[in-house]
Amino acid sequence: MAKLWTRCEESIPCPYYLAPDKTFSYYLLEYVSGGSYQQYPSNSRILNFKIPVKFRHEQRWQYKCETVQYFAERIMECINFPQSDTILIPMPTSKPRNDSEFDSRLDDVVKLVHMKTGQRIGFNLNAIHSSQAFHNSGSSRYVADIGGNINFTPFDQPVPAKVILIDDVVTTGAHFMACRDKSSTGTQAFSFWACFWQKRYGKTACKGVSGSPTDRDT
Repeated sequence: MAKLWTRCEESIPCPYYLAPDKTFSYYLLEYVSGGSYQQYPSNSRILNFKIPVKFRHEQRWQYKCETVQYFAERIMECINFPQSDTILIPMPTSKPRNDSEFDSRLDDVVKLVHMKTGQRIGFNLNAIHSSQAFHNSGSSRYVADIGGNINFTPFDQPVPAKVILIDDVVTTGAHFMACRDKSSTGTQAFSFWACFWQKRYGKTACKGVSGSPTDRDT
């Protein structure tokens, strides 16, 4: 990966569910939970990326569109597309695609990469039921619980050898692991990678505090 990206598994603190010998995931920026964009400038990127769909017809929506393009461009800079044995897949959000409140930001990123490079993409992962985003609900961060609300549609032929999952924020890595486990069903062996827009820190985590999923700022 390009030098701008940091491997999650080698960061401090490392996301709880990720391990250098088992997973390969990278993040571009750092997001501090509860911090203002004036105090932490990179926070503005994720705040713009997550502007709710109800503001689609307001002026602020242009900032979301610009951030989608920026994220796609950073991905294209760090990976030599197209790769014939690879598929690029957005991780599911808290809403299924048929929900009126579904935010297509991650879908839009991979569509833009496909449009610019011809890279194979897929939408094989989808939420089963609508739920509140974790940062608004405090819902479970355990892999099995998250995976229970994810549907996986088998890959079309040819089956890819490498799967690159795209998401906006990594905290514990549980979402990535749930998506990886869902996509790994069957006998086919895949190489799984992930690109995250930002790594999330709580203010305590910024001071180097770490622990289990139940006592960290997840």
